[in-house]
Amino acid sequence: MGYRVCARQQGLALSVFILAAGLSLGAPAEDSADEGLLRERFIGEIDALYRELHLYGQLDIDVFRHALVGFHNLRSLGEITGDSPLTIIDYGKPSTEERFFVIDLRTPRLLFKTLVAHGVNSGVDPPHDFSNQVNSLKSSLGFFATLSTYLGRHGYSLKLRGLDPGFNDNAEERHIVIHGADYVSRQFLRRHGRLGHSWGCPALPTDLTRRIIDTIRDGGCLFIYANQEEYLTGSRYLDVASAAREFARYAQDNRGTGPEADLEDSLDSMPSPTSAADAGGGR
Repeated sequence: MGYRVCARQQGLALSVFILAAGLSLGAPAEDSADEGLLRERFIGEIDALYRELHLYGQLDIDVFRHALVGFHNLRSLGEITGDSPLTIIDYGKPSTEERFFVIDLRTPRLLFKTLVAHGVNSGVDPPHDFSNQVNSLKSSLGFFATLSTYLGRHGYSLKLRGLDPGFNDNAEERHIVIHGADYVSRQFLRRHGRLGHSWGCPALPTDLTRRIIDTIRDGGCLFIYANQEEYLTGSRYLDVASAAREFARYAQDNRGTGPEADLEDSLDSMPSPTSAADAGGGR
């Protein structure tokens, strides 16, 4: 199947993930061979966007793939807004590393890369024990929708709604929010060799909290990752096949509507992976 996609000014990958995600999930591809080819090309799109964002050496490509597959599926279901940035937390990294990423998929551009704390009962570094239980004081994995802001005991904060049943859907009852904390700083790291711990919330540096919250609030997608088999095989939103089918539907529906190019040619034109020092996007 000769899938072709529009190479718009904002970039090939952007047109797929922002525009195609508005479609609803439907029937599977015609046969397993076509579906296999579709999945391969869909992942190729994600990898092309990864290279365009210069994330090599900063964020593992597998984490990025999971995040984009979930973003695409959630957007098609109306759980998030497609024009909001994608936020990724990689709890596979220790707290001494910057593991909080905010990505504008429209540009595309890395808006923020910074430190983030995890729950006190999730382990020291890196965290390894996650929970959806009330009063567990542990971090939760999975996809969240960002909600409204409020002023609480931690100052300017952002409410979250957990979207993964059984993994984080108790987030509101647990009062899991994004907030700032003075134990999330380079100074604290130098003094203690690690960040402090929250009661399950992804806590940020206080000097960046307001800017980040105002960037990702009101319908944005947050993905919290760790290499936990139970989650990676259990989340309904990590279904590559359903996301790839949406990609195909968009590509087919938009033939002849603008400048077109074979997917392989478009991928060949994308920049190669670069070092983290060349990324230039984090704040």
